[in-house]
Amino acid sequence: KNRREHYVYSVQEEVFDYIEKITNAMLAEQHAAKKYAGITDQ
Repeated sequence: KNRREHYVYSVQEEVFDYIEKITNAMLAEQHAAKKYAGITDQ
């Protein structure tokens, strides 16, 4: 039982890690797009 809980916990950790990476990548992409749009507007 304890080992199973630990397994579930580690899987959740991996999932949160993955979501965080994707979120950061999306935010970075949006930031770059806005920066690029600002450059092309001028």
